[in-house]
Amino acid sequence: MSGFVSVEVEGKLYESEYHEVGGVVRVYGDLGDPHKPEVEFTTLGGMKPDQVARILLRRLVKRGVVSPTDD
Repeated sequence: MSGFVSVEVEGKLYESEYHEVGGVVRVYGDLGDPHKPEVEFTTLGGMKPDQVARILLRRLVKRGVVSPTDD
């Protein structure tokens, strides 16, 4: 399963694609080395894939490896 999620952090909008395979959700950052993409991943743990993906996207934003969509 794949889809897109967005979060707003400090008035800026961030969006990313997520992928869920075998109960593991992955969200990738868009900044940094293209040969070693920044990624956050975890298991579903009873949550819906898009809910988990939003949490992971917030982690990537906090790490500074996702650019806002409105810049």
